[in-house]
Amino acid sequence: MSDRLQETSNIWITGASSGIGESVTRALARGGHRLVITGRRQGALEELASAAPDRIIPAAADTTSKEDLQTIAGTLENHGDLNMVILNAGTCEYLETAHYNSDVIEKNIHTNVIGTARCLDIALPALRRSRAKGQPATLVIVSSSAWWFP
Repeated sequence: MSDRLQETSNIWITGASSGIGESVTRALARGGHRLVITGRRQGALEELASAAPDRIIPAAADTTSKEDLQTIAGTLENHGDLNMVILNAGTCEYLETAHYNSDVIEKNIHTNVIGTARCLDIALPALRRSRAKGQPATLVIVSSSAWWFP
């Protein structure tokens, strides 16, 4: 595991309810870290949190929703100084040229680009505050360009 994760850290993970986010959540929970996990499916988040309910806070949120992210900002504020943010939320809807629909492109960009940018509005100031206190502060952004390929 990374040297950055040798000490117990406060970590926010988006897209935690499935896939990469779920796997990362499980690994970090085993490592004893304190986590705020977000995703759109509250039930899946609660199931993950049941592994370490004293250290994992599940909070349903859509990263494209300013209102949801304002709520998450409050949750993070109450969780303590953030040492790491893993922005993993995303979507991948493939586009068939025979059934072209620009809405698919819009949804992908809105989730994968705009959603990440909105999370940065919360993450960067929080990480800067931690860094100013001499604490570790790491930003990880998970992304993919796979949806561009037919």
